[in-house]
Amino acid sequence: MRRGYSGFYKGNFLKSSYEYAYAKYLDYKEIYWKYEDVTYEIKGRRYTPDFFIYDSDGNITKVVEIRGGRDIASIIEAKSKLEELKSVEGINYELLLQKDLTILYQSEPNLPSFTAITGEWINLPETELCAGYDAELNPNYGYSHSEETKRIIGDKSKIRWEDDNYRDEMMIKLKESSYKISDKLRGKLRVSRETRECIICGKEFSVTPKTPKRYCSKQCSVQMVQEHAWEANKRYKKDNREKIKTHIESWAINNREAVQKAQYNKITPLLKDVVSEVSELYNVKDFRMISYAFFGEDKGRKELLRHLKNITK
Repeated sequence: MRRGYSGFYKGNFLKSSYEYAYAKYLDYKEIYWKYEDVTYEIKGRRYTPDFFIYDSDGNITKVVEIRGGRDIASIIEAKSKLEELKSVEGINYELLLQKDLTILYQSEPNLPSFTAITGEWINLPETELCAGYDAELNPNYGYSHSEETKRIIGDKSKIRWEDDNYRDEMMIKLKESSYKISDKLRGKLRVSRETRECIICGKEFSVTPKTPKRYCSKQCSVQMVQEHAWEANKRYKKDNREKIKTHIESWAINNREAVQKAQYNKITPLLKDVVSEVSELYNVKDFRMISYAFFGEDKGRKELLRHLKNITK
């Protein structure tokens, strides 16, 4: 699991602030997109790109993968999958790193800075840092790597260390770490600690006063992420249903004569344009979502037309 601040945006569970920044950019440019919309089979393994970009006819024009830029091995792997996807499916692709997203935002003077947008996502109450699973929470806990896997890991590590920026950064961190360990052994580090209560399970845990940590474990942290994300998604769906209902009712009032004359066996031509509008504006994937916005369940087109006739009498 990639480390990042996760949460819902327009009904999509985004896994990082970079993905949020790109989604906001696409919305600003009025580009129709979907998130993790299709899963492909690549060399015997399932692969789902991050973003799908569509044209006005609903055809995929390209897929986009988002990466941070530091993990060279991850970038190489993503590039390989995208190349294979283009070879097999004929789909164009784009691999965007942090620096590429920064340039996109710099090219649009009416947009906030890239840093401001990522900060906006991180500070939303519905988003939480999801750092992954460790120890017994890790599904691979208790298993050792095969010799082949160890070789692959070693090869990828060598690739990362061949990057000058990565190597310099790691050497600085290793030196800092060695200094801290040395000082600790000499008894020089005497940082006071305080006891807090986990806001999820109530268990007490010890931390330094300045740390923002609110959970006793990553398990509780992940649980909070899921709870916040689902609550945010519920609010988003409820708000979206109200917008869909208001939009279609306003359309019906403005097209009163056509609605009143419409026959129940010719509903699709009447609603074609307005359904297309709400599909693009509110990410509606099929008519059942529209019916649910009005009745809380799927009652079909006839019941919707009957409702629109009633409000336009």
